Amino acid sequence: MACCSSSKESLGSSADDPRQSLKPLPKKPTPCSPSTPYPRSAERWIGIAFLAIWIALAFWPARVAHRKGHSFIGYFIFSVLCFPLALLTAYLVHDRTQPAN
Repeated sequence: MACCSSSKESLGSSADDPRQSLKPLPKKPTPCSPSTPYPRSAERWIGIAFLAIWIALAFWPARVAHRKGHSFIGYFIFSVLCFPLALLTAYLVHDRTQPAN
């Protein structure tokens, strides 16, 4: 502490101390503050809606493949992971329900 007290004495009076003249910074808005345009609850609902649409679209290739005699669950999981490829595959696979010519 002696070191600190001697340095204050060498700087002069406490009025010359630049830390005394600093004003506190204004508070930044938090993600949950009313000043933000979209509160977190809106972000949550957008995410839930996106997930619901993603799951609903995953049924499309699964139904197409099931009508052709392939696994519904297999194509559903495949379409959840990679929808465009699953849809293309479901329409291009061989139809197992019709007899081979």
